[in-house]
Amino acid sequence: MNTIIGHFPILLGDGTAVDIVPAMQKVVEYALALDGKNIRWIPLVTGDKALEATGARLPKEVLDVIRKNPVAIKAPMNTPTDDSDTSPNVMLRKALNLHACVRPIKYYQGMNAAVKNYQGTDIVIFRENVEDLYSGVEFKVFDRETVDLINTINTLRPNNQIPMDSGLSIKFTSVEGTRRIMNSALEYAKEHGRKKIAVVTKRNIMKATDLLFAQTCEQLFEEKKSEYPGITLESVWLIDNTTQKLVSIPNKFDMIVTLNLYGDILSDLCGGIVGGENGIGLLPGANIGDKCAIFEATHGTWPTEAGKNIASPIALILSAKMMLEYIGEQWFADLIESAVENVLLDGRYETLGTKETAEYMCKYMHKKRFANI
Repeated sequence: MNTIIGHFPILLGDGTAVDIVPAMQKVVEYALALDGKNIRWIPLVTGDKALEATGARLPKEVLDVIRKNPVAIKAPMNTPTDDSDTSPNVMLRKALNLHACVRPIKYYQGMNAAVKNYQGTDIVIFRENVEDLYSGVEFKVFDRETVDLINTINTLRPNNQIPMDSGLSIKFTSVEGTRRIMNSALEYAKEHGRKKIAVVTKRNIMKATDLLFAQTCEQLFEEKKSEYPGITLESVWLIDNTTQKLVSIPNKFDMIVTLNLYGDILSDLCGGIVGGENGIGLLPGANIGDKCAIFEATHGTWPTEAGKNIASPIALILSAKMMLEYIGEQWFADLIESAVENVLLDGRYETLGTKETAEYMCKYMHKKRFANI
């Protein structure tokens, strides 16, 4: 009988989640079975289907299950494009205090890189995940509380008036939150052999938030650098200059620590750098807190193509690989990554269907396991 490695919630998501989730499960289950292990999934309805059934995209019961089984994987969920509701992704991060968004950006042979100097690109972005402009602290135009807040700000800053017909999104950065993300990044660097951390902000303009973030990272590094020998910190990177350098010399970067909005933009940019137009469909990610960790594909839901067996499952499969690493199952994580490398190298990932990609990877893992390739 196979040994069960654990019980893992899986947030079923929206759109092409109906295609990529079974493909990911097939690959993970097959890899584990090759060495006498198994996994138990806890399927959780989220997103639009949950909204129809319960009135909430992220029901309380889902959060309760994750708190009891704190390592989970999530398919993409639709984000409302109007002002009807908060993003379920933001709600999930805040409810479980998933303060670190970790996004590896790695070039594999066979990817359609969009820049010349892509060889050797292997970047990990640490994005502060619950503060900054994605915190969800917003005030809609002409609401009573918005008018009151604008009046207060205009009284305090008479030389910098906000028009009364404005909506407000609050950007805030705390010392505690910054120290937390920097601590997480340093630990990751130590555990994964990373040597150089670039702190990316707009510190020259936004002194109250971005400069605070950069200086807090600097201070923490100075306090703890003896614990992290061989690791260097560069905190002078500006977001605009960083984007220019990423598209010209991406392999200059090792790790990036940055604020919420910048991290979201930079990770998508890097996806294009290593994978071209469809690069975001190849990128994994994780949202990690002190008590819970949720692994996810970084791409969207692609609802128009749901059920057509054409969406690539690679990003979600690589997210599962990250999950296995996180729980200490490195052998299986490496096996799955080698299968991803093989399907990319063969140039098949753009022509195979969703199910066929998973089957192709399973066949490769079988050969690798028993033929020692």
